[in-house]
Amino acid sequence: MCVGIPAQVVEILPAERKMAIVEVEGVRREVSIVIVADQGLEIGNWVLLHVGFAMSIIERTARLHAHARLGLRRGGRGLLGRRPVDAARTERVVTDLPDAALDLARVFAAGGRLIVSAPGRHDHAQHVAVEFVHPAVVGARSLPALAVDSGDLALIVTPDDAILVIGSPDTPAVPLPPAALVLTTDPFIAEPALVRWYHVLWELVQIGLEHPGLTGGGGVAGGDATSFLYPFLDASESSETELLDAMRLSAAAKEDESATISAKAVAHNETALAATARAIDDCHRAGGMVHTIGNGGSASDASRLARQLRTRGVRATSLVADPAVLTALGNDLGIDRIFARQVDAAIHPGDVLCVFSTSGTSSNLLAALDVDVASRVTVVASAGYGGGQLAAHPATDLTLTIDSSSVHRIQEAQGVLIDEVCSLVGADLEVTQ
Repeated sequence: MCVGIPAQVVEILPAERKMAIVEVEGVRREVSIVIVADQGLEIGNWVLLHVGFAMSIIERTARLHAHARLGLRRGGRGLLGRRPVDAARTERVVTDLPDAALDLARVFAAGGRLIVSAPGRHDHAQHVAVEFVHPAVVGARSLPALAVDSGDLALIVTPDDAILVIGSPDTPAVPLPPAALVLTTDPFIAEPALVRWYHVLWELVQIGLEHPGLTGGGGVAGGDATSFLYPFLDASESSETELLDAMRLSAAAKEDESATISAKAVAHNETALAATARAIDDCHRAGGMVHTIGNGGSASDASRLARQLRTRGVRATSLVADPAVLTALGNDLGIDRIFARQVDAAIHPGDVLCVFSTSGTSSNLLAALDVDVASRVTVVASAGYGGGQLAAHPATDLTLTIDSSSVHRIQEAQGVLIDEVCSLVGADLEVTQ
């Protein structure tokens, strides 16, 4: 089961892209149709949208039921609408990702930083910052980026910096100081699609920096450090138009790949997703707590799940959230013990522990599962590479695995699985009531 939005197909894009234009409440968006492409999809059909792709073709009765369940109405802004941007403000909502990435590459090449703010969703700002400072791709350069609260922007930003504001439909626009570049995201973009968006942004910025004639970066013709991301782009290119066109095609391919992997992950983990939601419901009814852990971008996934559960009234906390605790444990006990000590201190029998990893082999996560209390709680492990050692650990009760070796595509699929779990949490209670 997934909570989806009914939308009408108004245009089917070239077959190799597996994308279509759909309309929801008068707003048009590109979505992936990789799941329904072989089901005889036609213009005028209605589909059920979930986290950026069409999950199924639906009939009129199902569409009306979905409208009623979601509370959509004609004339409203709708769930996918765009909040108007005040023309007096200096930011631009990013509609052309390669173009924005090239501008951001120029900011980095000139010595500027990326300052990221995500009001109400700080985990996304942290995820963007760690992508640029400590890239998951070996050989990619580290770039200066900071995640800051929106109220601190004026104290942190310099005129040479770039600002990225990750908007939210539940938070007001924030005042922005002068900067070399100011970008904002569509506040209504689904969270898993948002993760894919800034992953591709990072990839395109790295490519831009490998074209010094266009950005002032330090690339070497024919020897790009990140050329395997987009192997047909070479640093010797001098045409900005050609580079941007190539970037657009490649970005679309990455989006298709991500949607395909995410859809397969949802289908593969269908039973475990329902079981995870039931375990969280049971824990909540019994007065227990959901705890989440992870490293780097997976730490952001852990924080995101805890945040989204709290918005549903579930008691949830992320054990990655307190830097004083993490650094004290890391300094005194070593990085391998930063979660084990917290699990031993904070978790009680009957709680739920959700563990996020891309590799499934992180030693500090495995150490957390070795703690005695871990055998008396429900452990949910989400990992790429088929699950790795985390999935095989004797303390693990439920696994949410992704069949991919790409760090970015794994994290994007984990974002989809997080949304899926949260959409199912409380469903059993609603049926009972």
